[in-house]
Amino acid sequence: MNDSLITHQQAERALTQLLCLILGGRQARASSHLSQSLSERLELCLKLVQQEMQDSIHNTDPEQLSEAIGTAQRKLTSIQSLKTLNQLIKEIEW
Repeated sequence: MNDSLITHQQAERALTQLLCLILGGRQARASSHLSQSLSERLELCLKLVQQEMQDSIHNTDPEQLSEAIGTAQRKLTSIQSLKTLNQLIKEIEW
């Protein structure tokens, strides 16, 4: 086990990797222009997922709607958790 402390950059990189995993490739690429501002990227991703949910409501087969909404809600909850961790990263004295 490595005894060195985690750097600010490593912590942000870890959050970014988790965000990309949560979003999937298409949405991760859609927010990649904000790669230098994690807070702004998280906000944009929330909006993208909310839009995805709205699109699902209007365009998804009623039999699959519950699953589509559930997936979007899990993404929203996960991004909110990343926002909390990002705030913690900002509050730590590096």
